[in-house]
Amino acid sequence: MPIDAIKHAVASLPTGPGVYRMINAAGKDVYIGKAKNIKKRVTHYTQWTGLSHRLKQMVHQVHRVGVVTTNTELEALLLEAQLIKRYKPTYNILLKNDNPLAYLALSTHNFPRLHSIKNRTVEGESWTIGPFLSRSPLQSMMDIIQKGFLLRSCSDAVFSQRTRPCLQYHIGRCSAPCVGKITLADYAASIDSAKGFLTGKMPAIQDDLKQKMQQYVLMHAYDQAAIVRDQIQAMAYLMPSQISAAAAKSDVIVWAYQSGKGCIHVTSWRDGATYGCETFFWDECSISDGPTILLSFLQQFYGKNQPPPRLILPFLPDDWSDFRMMMRHTFQNIPHGVVPKRGPLKSLLEQAQNQAQDSLNHYCTHQSIQNHVIDQAKALFSWPKSINRIEIYDNSHLQGTHATAAMVVHNGHTWDKKAYRTWSMNSNDDYDMMRQVMMRRFSQSQLPLPDVLIIDGGKGQLSAVQSVLAQLNQTIPCITIAKTAPHDTIFLHDCTPLVLPEHHPVLHWVQSMRDEAHRFAISTHRRKREKSLLQDVPR
Repeated sequence: MPIDAIKHAVASLPTGPGVYRMINAAGKDVYIGKAKNIKKRVTHYTQWTGLSHRLKQMVHQVHRVGVVTTNTELEALLLEAQLIKRYKPTYNILLKNDNPLAYLALSTHNFPRLHSIKNRTVEGESWTIGPFLSRSPLQSMMDIIQKGFLLRSCSDAVFSQRTRPCLQYHIGRCSAPCVGKITLADYAASIDSAKGFLTGKMPAIQDDLKQKMQQYVLMHAYDQAAIVRDQIQAMAYLMPSQISAAAAKSDVIVWAYQSGKGCIHVTSWRDGATYGCETFFWDECSISDGPTILLSFLQQFYGKNQPPPRLILPFLPDDWSDFRMMMRHTFQNIPHGVVPKRGPLKSLLEQAQNQAQDSLNHYCTHQSIQNHVIDQAKALFSWPKSINRIEIYDNSHLQGTHATAAMVVHNGHTWDKKAYRTWSMNSNDDYDMMRQVMMRRFSQSQLPLPDVLIIDGGKGQLSAVQSVLAQLNQTIPCITIAKTAPHDTIFLHDCTPLVLPEHHPVLHWVQSMRDEAHRFAISTHRRKREKSLLQDVPR
């Protein structure tokens, strides 16, 4: 019985707080958990009938149980979060997209610069607001502020070197403080108005601006009056509704489930305006995993992003006190969890629930289509039944300069952008570059081996790749896609051309793989070239 390894370990487990690690025969952590009483918690996994399907699968893989004891429950909670982040166990609920959120910031300059940052505690910023969950609302907010309050967005280095107004001034998005088009006092007043706009003090600021606009009109200063008018219109664009005003300084978080897949949808509200929304998906889960996924999401998402004063939730997950304890320790404040039953907050929760279900429907449909196309590709290309890592390669150079080889990775469902790699090449021959990158990738790299390779090029590039793989005793299926007339042609591992119809879904899928590799290679090559040009500019 697979449960025997756990039963054997229970006899010697401590009864105090700590972290337990379920480890498989290969020595990899498959699950990490924390407990007030380790022995009592691990004993739960020996009660087979009470386990969920996911935990039964996990128990089947356990070879031994490792334990780290702690002095307090809080220490166990923090240690669990650190170990999960480090080892990424298979059966823990993992947040795939854990990038830091973006903030709007004003610099400490006499004429502060408006720009976005990824870390709220970064030095050199006098004031920040956020976080914004996605780029779109942040960019929209920046556009409104620049048009309405004419704050500069250029770097301090550019600002100090200007001798005449730039294009931003001429299109009405900057007051050109770099060349004295606005006084220090007037720019400071614009900064104060922008801050008030962003912190919800819109009615009072609007009244002041209307009086100011009337004064300019009476003075026949119509250009200045038009600028103030634009500021008023910018503020009116984001005037809060009754519902959104009720959600000031809140995150609305909901859970949705469909056909073995789940998602968490987050909408951020600050001072009556939405600061964006984002959806996080999980595959191979059950509807009963909702409370576990929600709690794990809260712990991981707010582990690096300070929570707002209020979280609006469909239910309070189990071990809610653990999350509050973590927030008190990390940020010295505890968010208030609200489960609304009526009123504006209930309407916001229902709106977010509908958005979550729509996002999940779209995700499931996309995954179904993607899986069908990959199944077709497996049959056409004689690929293995299980594909977890696809590597796609492309080269880029300009007449032999700044030669770059790029690798992008697809896991069969989505792009694994953290696994992308580039190599600087010392050749301008495409075939030689492909041989070099294959040798460097597979001779010493500690990266996991791919299930299949897709090469951008033709039969020559494919032969170069296969020669290196044969030299290194690697048997990895590979194909290449070449630009031919009337449309692209795929060459199989033996260089046999496979001419698919122009609108064949597999051809489109391989083209999308190739295009992503090409985009990544070109963008990296251009960054190298621009950096080289800047270094060559005389100072």
